[in-house]
Amino acid sequence: MLAAALLLTGCTPSTPVPTPSPSQTAVPDPALKSRFPAKYDAESAKTETLRLASALDALLPDEIVANVDSKDQLVPATDSAKAIYGVIQLVTLKPTVDPTVITKALVDRLHASGWNVLQTTDVEQVYKVTLSSGSREASSWLLQLSADPRVDDAPAISVQLASPDLPR
Repeated sequence: MLAAALLLTGCTPSTPVPTPSPSQTAVPDPALKSRFPAKYDAESAKTETLRLASALDALLPDEIVANVDSKDQLVPATDSAKAIYGVIQLVTLKPTVDPTVITKALVDRLHASGWNVLQTTDVEQVYKVTLSSGSREASSWLLQLSADPRVDDAPAISVQLASPDLPR
């Protein structure tokens, strides 16, 4: 598990550490930087949202992941909200992996790569964090990560990624 956290933060182990924890000196990852296209529409929102989701997936070493269920779709506009493109994933980890440690390492890496932490909660063992890819709402992706260790054989991380509002 320590190796996974170190991979996520871009560090290499030098001496064994008794308790794994995310690094405060995570290395920025250019693949995690959102790129708002010159022509922003449903297709470009889909392309960038899927690219960002893939960049997040690439941070998780195969040896800690048991399964990934993923769904992406254009969420249509309603009377009160504009359309967005979204990705929802449930990443089930191997039973020995602590999803909170991994999620905190992901957050460190995202923060080092320019994402802003908007909110963090830790209630009843579920650690949730909401991030934004930038400071301008109109051009920033929104990401929520939730770590849930409560199921013994299936610790999981929930990933919800949403594009900026699409033009009407």
